[in-house]
Amino acid sequence: MTRMHPHGWGLSASLSALALAMVAAPAQAQAPAAADAATGADDDRGLADIVVTAQRREQSLSRVPVSVQAVGAATLKTQVIEDTPSLVKASPSVAFTGGFSANSSGFLIRGISSASSEGGVQQSTAMVIDGVPLARPGEFLGDLGDIERVEILRGPQGTLFGKNATAGVVSIVTQRPTDDFRGYIEGGATTDEEYLIRGMINAPLGQGARLRLNGYYRHLDPLVKNLSTGADQYGFENYGFAAKLDLDLSDTVTAKLSADYRHGYSTFGQALNIVPSTGIGAQQIAALGFTPTPGVVKMATDGISFDRSRGYSFTGELGWEANDRVKVTSITGYRDFRDDNLSDVDNTPAGFLIGKGFSPNPTRYPVMYVSTDTPRQPQRVSYFSEELRANYSDERLDVVGGFFYQTLKDRGEGVTPFIFDGAFVLRNPALAGTYFYNATYLNYRIDDDTWAAFGDVTFKLNDTLSLFAGARYTHESIQLKYNNVSYFGAVAANYGAVILPGPNGQPAIDVATARPNLAPTGAINYQIGRVTNNVSGRAGIQWQPTTDYNFYFSYNRGYKGSAADVSRGSGTPTATYSPLLAPEIATSFELGSKGRLFDGNVQYSLNFFKQKVRNLQQAVVQLTGANATVTQLINAGAVKTDGVEFEARARVADGLTLDGGFAYADPRYSGGLFVACYPGQTAAQGCVNNRQAMNGKQTVNSYKWRYNLGATYTNDLPNLPVGVTINIGWQWFDDSPQRVDTDPLLVEPSRGMLDASITIADDDQRWSLQIYGKNLTNNFYYGGRVNVDNTISRVSGYVFRDYKRYGGMKLTYNF
Repeated sequence: MTRMHPHGWGLSASLSALALAMVAAPAQAQAPAAADAATGADDDRGLADIVVTAQRREQSLSRVPVSVQAVGAATLKTQVIEDTPSLVKASPSVAFTGGFSANSSGFLIRGISSASSEGGVQQSTAMVIDGVPLARPGEFLGDLGDIERVEILRGPQGTLFGKNATAGVVSIVTQRPTDDFRGYIEGGATTDEEYLIRGMINAPLGQGARLRLNGYYRHLDPLVKNLSTGADQYGFENYGFAAKLDLDLSDTVTAKLSADYRHGYSTFGQALNIVPSTGIGAQQIAALGFTPTPGVVKMATDGISFDRSRGYSFTGELGWEANDRVKVTSITGYRDFRDDNLSDVDNTPAGFLIGKGFSPNPTRYPVMYVSTDTPRQPQRVSYFSEELRANYSDERLDVVGGFFYQTLKDRGEGVTPFIFDGAFVLRNPALAGTYFYNATYLNYRIDDDTWAAFGDVTFKLNDTLSLFAGARYTHESIQLKYNNVSYFGAVAANYGAVILPGPNGQPAIDVATARPNLAPTGAINYQIGRVTNNVSGRAGIQWQPTTDYNFYFSYNRGYKGSAADVSRGSGTPTATYSPLLAPEIATSFELGSKGRLFDGNVQYSLNFFKQKVRNLQQAVVQLTGANATVTQLINAGAVKTDGVEFEARARVADGLTLDGGFAYADPRYSGGLFVACYPGQTAAQGCVNNRQAMNGKQTVNSYKWRYNLGATYTNDLPNLPVGVTINIGWQWFDDSPQRVDTDPLLVEPSRGMLDASITIADDDQRWSLQIYGKNLTNNFYYGGRVNVDNTISRVSGYVFRDYKRYGGMKLTYNF
């Protein structure tokens, strides 16, 4: 059972008391709710309110009947949130998990995720950039330069954001071109040897035309030194650029054209041994030259691990204000994303390198990964989307409705070859010293066409009470073509660089290409399709007794499209098994309140929820025999969760703002999910017939409790030509299971992390200097843990960049 950190009880109690005090505060004599308005900065009227588009129309954040948190550009800058995974620092409701590749990472909201290590999966948390939904998790990783705001919508958002929003939505809104000439250039460096440069230029091009260009380059030297012959790991090199053109085609028609390109190269995917294997642990320790220990980051491999991606996109947005009440918007997008990764899977100096043959293996370690030629796990996803939306608004009625279409193509390949000692792989001591090549070569193609029609209405019964309801009909057709060829055969090895002849006198493995010259021993080929029709929707009531208070209750239903199991564990379709999974269906009840107190100097948001997700899509370890397992993507029953979300900001003194929030959720599996037992699990610990039941267990990568606390102090320093801004932020994470398992070694312990920054800027805002620190408490943690006993390790894992303390400096010049 997950236990809450004692500090978490105290904080949650105090914040809950604050929330109740806010809700119960006497209503000040004010006029009924007026038209939405927002200010860009704090002023004498209190804290600024942010304009959001959580309901597909511009509204004040405090008046939206949705559990949504907005993070503006100023917050991103002061908290040094520079990429999408770092958004967990801004919101206690959001979590991020890492893996060996971009496609094995992902976001969670309320403890609900699409846990998968392969392609073919649509995400439970949708990510939308400037109105265009992204399709695959690898695209979710990106730089957060030149951003206007990030909106985090919690709970099912199927009505207005469509499919793949059963957990919530992360909506990113980039800066638009303006009518003035300006720009900036920024450079920075860190103590862990990152070097970055960013720049932006905005220029008017004449009457009714504006252009904005921005770009970035970031390079991080490897953080982890390789103790063997392989490359150092845990670094990156990322760069990209974007262009936006805004045009006023007439007094009522506008157009925005944008394009961007992104390139990423990361070596953060190499697994680190945490606990040695149970059966071959002594040999593993001898091969590594050290004993794997939790919290000690060491590695010794003969190869390199990397994830290389590139993507580009084109977006066209056309807006027409027909009159004061009607606005029509068309958003057309095309995106192309490619990814490939290579990993030294055995995690040791043993192995077979392309062009070289066997690496030295004096300890005769029985597991040797074959480093193939690249591309090794290539994936290409390309898709076109169109949304046509109309908004109508008058004194009592707000209506939004429209049509959405997307066509997607996903193509991928994969190979995972090993050479095993015969005594190890076949459990036959007589085969010691005889080596066997074992591999699968797969490829797949997915074609996914989706169209939807949607509408949402808010009707004001009077000046304070409103009803809202909406529905979305979605039709989705998916076709999957899958091919998997397996090889298994004996090879003779001489541990220099020579593979002795195999069949027909040919080398059993080609040294130049690392490809087998063995005959296939098995194949799986199939083609399958699935058509889904779904209706999502919402309905609720909103009460705004004054302009400062907002109360709401709603029912919401969301839909996540079918997932394709394109892993090595995918099997031939049968009457009881389909590699095209049933769609996820999410339902939730939400009860919330938002308010502004003390002349707007205090803002709060409080939301209670009860949510269920049926047909949850997750990758789990399944039994295929008495001692054999395979990882398959399945419908893993259901998840039930309930909880509360709270955020507050308070301007307590001139220049001093405090902020904080907490999220409590209790996501647990239900519906009869069973997975393979973990190594050494006994009947008393829940292992029956080599399986363990997950009913009632906490969901993978989820946190039961999380909270954030922060303070920002700004002083213009009137006696000096500069001003200063100081920010301090504390984040606390509860313990979290890292796999669909009850293995105690796969639970990441709770931790607290402290970040801080100080920014000095001249009075004319021409330049600024920022100095910052990350994880100043130096609390070690793993970003992910896995158990592949006796192939990789009893426990191995991955670290994120801030697994240890580091600092940095950025200098910005504005013109």
